[in-house]
Amino acid sequence: EIGCAFRVLVVRRNIEEMARIVYDTSKPIVSSIPPKPSGEVIATLIDSIYNDKPTDRYPLPVPGPRPLYAPIYVNIMNNGAIAEIPNNVVVEIPVKVDGKGIHAKQVGSLPGKVYRYAILPRLMKMEWALEANLKGGRDTLFNWLIVDVRTKSTKQVDDVIDAILKMPGNEEMAKHFS
Repeated sequence: EIGCAFRVLVVRRNIEEMARIVYDTSKPIVSSIPPKPSGEVIATLIDSIYNDKPTDRYPLPVPGPRPLYAPIYVNIMNNGAIAEIPNNVVVEIPVKVDGKGIHAKQVGSLPGKVYRYAILPRLMKMEWALEANLKGGRDTLFNWLIVDVRTKSTKQVDDVIDAILKMPGNEEMAKHFS
């Protein structure tokens, strides 16, 4: 894809620029690359938990006169945050973070169409994947893969299963799904 090639070019240029800065011993690195927050959400999470600084947002690393903030989303057990999803399912939801940990913000109920067309099919795939992994056997694995929207034929499913189970290092998996 064009976007991927462009990204590779940008990364390559950034690496070359960093190398130039690092090997230029005539001035300190921080004069070319001033220290600043990375914009990684994990830095805000750690700071909030370790230093007990309550927050529900983190600064984005974008230029501008004022900081731009984004809500913090993490993957946690649902535990009632989204009404239609079982409590023991991991969901990605907005959270508040402080010295006591990560706390879900209640999302409430999803619109019916979102639940039926986007969430319910994923929940079913999750259940089938769990069943396949817990029970083992080729049938459960086949039944899980045949309903994937990317699947074009039963031959494709058989070929994929065979290819994965024959890969070096998958001998134990091959026994489980035979």
